[in-house]
Amino acid sequence: MALRLYRHILRASRRFDSETRIAVKSEAATLFRHNANLTDPKEVQSKMFEASSRLELAKHYGIAYPRLYNVAPKTVPLGKFHRRQRKPQPVPAYMDSYYDNSKKHQ
Repeated sequence: MALRLYRHILRASRRFDSETRIAVKSEAATLFRHNANLTDPKEVQSKMFEASSRLELAKHYGIAYPRLYNVAPKTVPLGKFHRRQRKPQPVPAYMDSYYDNSKKHQ
């Protein structure tokens, strides 16, 4: 099933210009290799859902990269006082690996 999803991602990358196509293929290969050794069924299911969600977003909206879709109310600081009280934003399921990788590289 993962191999089929990977093939669909590679086919969908043909829609984009050459620079974006290369980036999509590279990111897909990196994430699939990174997650290849997962053994927990829930984690595998989560990563498969993330990949299929990102694929559907790319097909439907023509957006190759994941983006936050909405800013939750009262999470954007208005002034100096409010910056200290900033609430954490929920992360959409299709951006899970994006945040995992950014935390590891810091």
